[in-house]
Amino acid sequence: MTTLTNQIRLQIAEKSAGSLNFLTLLRWALVIIFLWFGGMKFTEYEAAAIAPFIEHSPIMSWLHALFGVQGASYVIGVIELSTAAALILGAFQPIFSALGAAMSAATYLITLTFFLGTPGVAEATAGGFPAISAAPGQFLLKDLVLLAASLSLLFASVPGPWLNVRSHEMEILGLPIASATAGMSPRSEHRLPSDNSAKTRRPRTHRLRRTLMMDKWLGYPSRPIQQEITI
Repeated sequence: MTTLTNQIRLQIAEKSAGSLNFLTLLRWALVIIFLWFGGMKFTEYEAAAIAPFIEHSPIMSWLHALFGVQGASYVIGVIELSTAAALILGAFQPIFSALGAAMSAATYLITLTFFLGTPGVAEATAGGFPAISAAPGQFLLKDLVLLAASLSLLFASVPGPWLNVRSHEMEILGLPIASATAGMSPRSEHRLPSDNSAKTRRPRTHRLRRTLMMDKWLGYPSRPIQQEITI
């Protein structure tokens, strides 16, 4: 597991580039939802309530044929509780941060497909689609926000250009971008290229100052420049 994590370079979402501590709110909100909804799947009334969604789903209808109404609810409950567990572990282990977020995103991608087949989504008295009913139409539409929260955690767990908020500025300066260590905020080292030309050094000095000001606005901790700059 350690080797796989090092190869893919996963990270805990809340500890990725910049100051993303606000993702903690998304993580634990999703944990509460999956724990609560998952637990309810082991009751008869919940199995009956979700039966129409499963029955008309192009992706999940096979669950009723294979496990029955209550059995299908059990299966979904196990998946949702497993997702909650992965999200909880993801607060401490990078691989689970990505796994939990991916499982959550997959859940809400699937539930959004219920729009395609569930009767009553469109509100006939208002002229039909795009007018949607309070239930199940608006009930399903809220999953769009939960999908966005899940994808935010997932993208923050897997380093990529979407997190490299300073890459453009560093490329302009011609400065190397250092790799981030696991569990720490990615941080580029400020190194000026070896060029003794005053004409070259002066504009780069001004650009570097603007970059450091941007650091302050983005909330990066200040770090000393490794080479003294003179104008």
